[in-house]
Amino acid sequence: MILDWVQRLNVTEDNLYQVTRHTALLILLHSGRRIHDLTLQKISPEQFQITENSVTFWPSFGSKTDSDNHHQAGWHLKRNKTKNLNAVFWVKKLLETSQSRRSARQDLVSLFITTRGVVRDASRAIIAGWIKS
Repeated sequence: MILDWVQRLNVTEDNLYQVTRHTALLILLHSGRRIHDLTLQKISPEQFQITENSVTFWPSFGSKTDSDNHHQAGWHLKRNKTKNLNAVFWVKKLLETSQSRRSARQDLVSLFITTRGVVRDASRAIIAGWIKS
């Protein structure tokens, strides 16, 4: 039911809020991880690789399941033929759409940033609000 609903969504591709919300939802659905874990996704070269057919994240330490002896594994998401389910397309679209906003701060490496107000990393509460909406 959820996948059918997501496929029918009409996401405005030049709207940062809509693209960010859709990308967060897709990554959660594809990964099965917690909302908090999206705050650990960075776009620095050592934590993020993207190709035409896949995107791989190596999350920062800080997940609920991380400990001194264990760090969560990388997330590898593959391209989907259905555009609205294609996390690779939407991550690329998010980076493109957020480019001008990101330029306000050189130290911004989080995948998810605020879509209005002060430019900063998106918190768990902000991301949860996106998903809830």
